[in-house]
Formats: sequence, structure tokens, C-alpha cells
Amino acid sequence: MRLEGGSEEARHQEYFQGSVWKLPTILELVEEAVDALEEHLRSKGVKEEDAYSMKLAFNEALANAIKHGNKLRRDASVKVAIA
Repeated sequence: MRLEGGSEEARHQEYFQGSVWKLPTILELVEEAVDALEEHLRSKGVKEEDAYSMKLAFNEALANAIKHGNKLRRDASVKVAIA
């Protein structure tokens, strides 16, 4: 889907810069966040089988933070530190 100002995917890339991500409470961003984490892990040389476990745990933790922690409130955000 194209939005004014560029593609939605390109617009979301701003959330995944640096070592601390401040993500809005949008469930649709979980998959993109997991993809960004995968890229980060690959760049750090993490083995694929280890990365799989980390991505699975991250997916669950982020989805839970959005659903249960923030209760899907659009005015809230989730902060993620990537090392």
C-alpha cells in the first residue's frame, strides 16, 4: 500500500535505527521489528539456530507488550534496546 510520503515499509524503517528502538503500539509492526532484529543478529554473526530462538522470544515479548502492557493504546510506545 502506498502512502503519501513513500511506502509504508520505508516509513517504518525509521523505527529500527540505532541500538534503542521506540516503537508505537501497532501490532502490524511486530513482523517488521522481527525482520529488523534478524538483520541485526545476522550482522553480528549470530548462528541461525540461535537467531531463530531469539526472534521467537522477541516476537512474543513485543506482541505481549503491545497487547497486554500497552493495551493497544495508540498513544503508548514500547522501547527495545538492541545490543
